[in-house]
Amino acid sequence: LLDQALGGGWALGKSCTVYGASGIGKSLLCTTVAANFHDQYKTGKIWYLDSEVGYNKSFGVSLGLPIKSVEFIKALTVEDFFDSLNEKMASKDPEVPGLYILDSCDMLSSQAEMDRSIREGSFGDGKAKLFSQIMRRSAQALHDNNICLFMISQIRDNLGYGMATTTVSGGKSLVFNTSQRVELVKLKDTDKTIKGFKEKTGLKLKANVRKSRFGPSNRSVQFALKNGVGIDDPESCLQFLIEHGELGRFPIANGLSQVEAIIKRMEDLPQDEFHAT
Repeated sequence: LLDQALGGGWALGKSCTVYGASGIGKSLLCTTVAANFHDQYKTGKIWYLDSEVGYNKSFGVSLGLPIKSVEFIKALTVEDFFDSLNEKMASKDPEVPGLYILDSCDMLSSQAEMDRSIREGSFGDGKAKLFSQIMRRSAQALHDNNICLFMISQIRDNLGYGMATTTVSGGKSLVFNTSQRVELVKLKDTDKTIKGFKEKTGLKLKANVRKSRFGPSNRSVQFALKNGVGIDDPESCLQFLIEHGELGRFPIANGLSQVEAIIKRMEDLPQDEFHAT
């Protein structure tokens, strides 16, 4: 469903950004994107720069991500990220698709910040200018090497007077120079009662496509992001048809009641059976 809103999915040869509040499931979405990429391109290259140093590989496996097919990258600064990206672009066969995930822009420092004493005062860390350079320098190489650069940013308060109330790491370059830009908004937590205890099962999210060069911008879709599952695309698509009154176009014998029963059965499936289905 999100792929349709984007105009065909996350674009190869381009840079994309996803941003949202803390704890909204951005890293979970990264894993889902990587797993889907591997399903589509079995020989494709996947690189994951976990700047937050918090990625749980076992959790990734539970979502269907083939960990052995992912190269995890270490980097402390924006400059390290650029060097790594350049190295991967230079060493990869251009005919083989690639996915480079940066999770997240926020936790990367800059070399200037690392070289400066923590006791020294400063105004900014220069990251916005560095990201702007990276976007300009890497655009052609991403295209030539068939790589999707997928970057995550976190919304934070903007303390500047008279400006927007929120901002994201990376500056305006991630607004102007990326080909696809998606905002994630939490609608609600989802839960299920198991043996009398209510357990959180995931989130209901709204994805606002703020920019897409491959389809109309300002599209919005809602989907369930489930723990141990990732994006529940079958349920999301069925709910989309129901909400837009399009279910009658399909030959389903018992209509809405049958679809709701299917969704309920899918919610109750164990993780391994859900992925197999």
